Amino acid sequence: MFLMDLDLFILYQKLKQQRNLKSIELLIQIEQVLLKTAKEYFDIAYLQENYKIVKELLAVSKERYNRIKVLNEFGNASNLDLLNAEIDLNKDSINLMNVEFELLDAKNQLNITLNRDLLYDFKVEDKVEINRNLSYSDLNRETQNNNNNILLGQYIIDVSKKIKK
Repeated sequence: MFLMDLDLFILYQKLKQQRNLKSIELLIQIEQVLLKTAKEYFDIAYLQENYKIVKELLAVSKERYNRIKVLNEFGNASNLDLLNAEIDLNKDSINLMNVEFELLDAKNQLNITLNRDLLYDFKVEDKVEINRNLSYSDLNRETQNNNNNILLGQYIIDVSKKIKK
């Protein structure tokens, strides 16, 4: 009878440990989804800013092309200058199309992560306030205490020690 109670107690302890292990694994999965979402958000912010820059470059290239085209018509610019301006204009047009595609793709990825309709269009806020009053030692200590990957490793070591006993 005593051995049966001991076996039940050991089984109960194992099941309790497995439950705790699964809880930590679930927290890790949740953290990974949050990190993925944050990365996708900041990728979109970067691409939005890049889109603005490339669009301005295209406008400058168009202006330069038109100016050189007029100068060429009056004989003040060579055909080589006109062709160079046209090449730059085409290159900037292609760059704009590429950035548009990357931005659309990044928005689709975030929509998939958030389980939204792929056609849902949005802009993200590109201004982020950073708390500069943080202490490295405090952050390091908090990270050590709250890092679920570290906690999972420690928990697995503890479970292994108990199983060994």
